[in-house]
Amino acid sequence: NKPRLSDAQKKFNHIESEKKRRLAIREGYDRLASNVPGMEGQGRSEAMVLQAAVVHLKEQLAKKEEL
Repeated sequence: NKPRLSDAQKKFNHIESEKKRRLAIREGYDRLASNVPGMEGQGRSEAMVLQAAVVHLKEQLAKKEEL
């Protein structure tokens, strides 16, 4: 059996896992923003990125319907 982790080690592991999770989310929003016109290089909130992505996606779908 593996030795049990101390409370301090459990806390450290949890904090590190949470940092990785937040980084993955931040990188996802950055990738999304880089694919939405007008969002590149701006200071932006996650809500702004999502709203702009929805608008862009609706515009693209409307253009596709016109074809």
